[in-house]
Amino acid sequence: MVRLASIAFVLLDACGMVRADDFPVDQVVPKVMTLASPDQQYALYLPPGYSRNRQWSVLIMLDPRGRAEATLARVQEGARRNGWIVMSSYQSRSDTLEIVTLFALQGLLDESDKRFSTDRHRLYLAGMSGTAKTLWKVVKPLKGSLAGMIGCAGGYSSELPPLTESVPAFYGCTGRHDFNHREMKDLEASLDKLGSPHYLLEFDGGHGWPEAGLDHAIDWLQLSAIKTGLAPPHKSWIAGQFSAARQAALSAPDEFRRGRALQRVAADFRGVHDLGDTSELSARMLASPEARASAARETQLCDDERKYAGLVNDWFTRMRARLPDGRPQDPPPKPQSLAALKVRSLQKLAAGSDREFSDSANRRLELAFAASNSYLPAEAMQRKEPGI
Repeated sequence: MVRLASIAFVLLDACGMVRADDFPVDQVVPKVMTLASPDQQYALYLPPGYSRNRQWSVLIMLDPRGRAEATLARVQEGARRNGWIVMSSYQSRSDTLEIVTLFALQGLLDESDKRFSTDRHRLYLAGMSGTAKTLWKVVKPLKGSLAGMIGCAGGYSSELPPLTESVPAFYGCTGRHDFNHREMKDLEASLDKLGSPHYLLEFDGGHGWPEAGLDHAIDWLQLSAIKTGLAPPHKSWIAGQFSAARQAALSAPDEFRRGRALQRVAADFRGVHDLGDTSELSARMLASPEARASAARETQLCDDERKYAGLVNDWFTRMRARLPDGRPQDPPPKPQSLAALKVRSLQKLAAGSDREFSDSANRRLELAFAASNSYLPAEAMQRKEPGI
């Protein structure tokens, strides 16, 4: 009977006959066609107790490969806990015309207005890599509606005007081997200077969504909504969140990371919970000789990674050089490119026992790999030069 009911449900939706009230709650609906356009589809999650008697927060997810159902699964528990609707697009794309993702986003924005009972001040967007960068292009058009964003493995595009004013709450995430790690850290610093609420999750892994952690993103954005008055305060929930965040901070592996994490806890919960000695403890930890040395080393590695990004860009430009008659130049021999990109020395550093130096070397190697095995071939194919 369950199987027959599921088939009937899909058929009804294909005919445009399913109302929002007919969707099941607290389970993922794998594929729904938008009312306005059958070529825009999404995976859907409605939280327990969903009804049209109240307005609900909505999160629209834009995976760079349109992996709608798998992407939605990353936030399902957080959405369940906090009572959020989630809509995850099948049409969003990265590394192609950005208008494709913008059309997908517009389709789901229209759908959320027409089909569901949503809070017009509690819209959230999530993207990864290229689709995370796309989010920043809609911040101003959605002003007043956009309450927060989740951006993973893709920072603020250098093509956009510099950020000059506070923006909606931003939860970022980046793998420790992500080739976009540096731009995520730069975005974090920019938001810090602007006084915008932000959080950066650094996880073990490379360029992609974190295996775990996006449920925490929903919790953090919910806390941000409470701080700005968009959501009602729940003292017991806030207390539990504070306790868990402080405990996690104190379990960080060294004094520098513990101090930084406690600093983040103080910023997140200031004004909604008694901080106790959190700020003072953070300041003492960050003032220690060990923490100062770690901070100096982090700064040096950041500079090294920025310089390496410039080196890769120079190499990329040379690889794209053309002869006076417009034909592409022959690429340099492979050994020459390996030497120019310092691949051998970085491989040795990546294999070392020092975690920070190893992670930094891996990020630089990943950047070189992305440039040589993804972006350069893609551009060559666009220009019909597959021999590059």
